[in-house]
Order: sequence, then structure tokens, then C-alpha cells
Amino acid sequence: VAAFYFLALLGVGFRFFIESFVHTDWVLPPLASLVVALIFGSPALVPFLTMRSLAEERRLGTLETLLAAPVSTTAVVAGKWSASYLYFLLV
Repeated sequence: VAAFYFLALLGVGFRFFIESFVHTDWVLPPLASLVVALIFGSPALVPFLTMRSLAEERRLGTLETLLAAPVSTTAVVAGKWSASYLYFLLV
């Protein structure tokens, strides 16, 4: 339900954003500018989620076990980033 309202809000904001390019005298409403800021500002949030996930692994003491697995550190970080990005897209 929350995802539906979030996507509906993004859709309305995107419509106003595109409409502002068509009509040069039309001003972008504050709600649409907020949605545009969310769309273009969201990639900055994913690294923070990834860092928090890695810090939580370290705090719980499971990071050593994870890094001892037969995968590279880069693969672990890339997997955490992918999971954080997917989580952000779903929420």
C-alpha cells in the first residue's frame, strides 16, 4: 500500500516535471520539485544504506565470517550495495 502511494506520488511529480518543459510559462509546483529531488537524489542514499549494513555486520561480529568466505571483498561490498539498492527500490 505504501509503495503504491509512493509510486503514485512519483508519477504525478514526473508528469508535472515533464509538463514544465512543454509549457515554459508554467512553474513547477513545490510537490513536484520534491518528487524530482527524490528521483535524482535517491542514488546518494544507497551508499549510506550499504555503509550501515557493513557497519552492522561489523558490530554483530559477523563481518569476519563473511570475509572469510571464498569470495573477494569487492564481491561482498557489491552484494551489499545491490541488496541496499533493491531494498531502496522496494521501499
